[in-house]
Amino acid sequence: MTAGAFPLNQKLVIYRGAAGSVALHFTETSTGDDINLSGSSPFVAWVRRSNGQTRLLELDVADTDLVGGEITLSWNAEDTDELPIGPAQWGLMDANDILWIQDVMSIKSATPATLL
Repeated sequence: MTAGAFPLNQKLVIYRGAAGSVALHFTETSTGDDINLSGSSPFVAWVRRSNGQTRLLELDVADTDLVGGEITLSWNAEDTDELPIGPAQWGLMDANDILWIQDVMSIKSATPATLL
């Protein structure tokens, strides 16, 4: 995913009972230049049923290339085993409490092919 101005809208899908990850690359919308994220780390990311409700899942955030504007979100299968199927929301906030992403997402039932 590539992102520009924020708070951003970025759709996400998590399959219950399956691990996953998504790489985010932040760039300036007008110039296409990478956004240096080194002053904003550490980031936190979460999943909620809806805005303001208790967090269902904390996503792991890896500083893939902060100067180059890249972070990676990941989750493991054990943490998604009991997630409720259906719509949810997720967000990404930096160390300065600035909300970078807030968007709707889907929690879907994992198919056997998803788990391979």
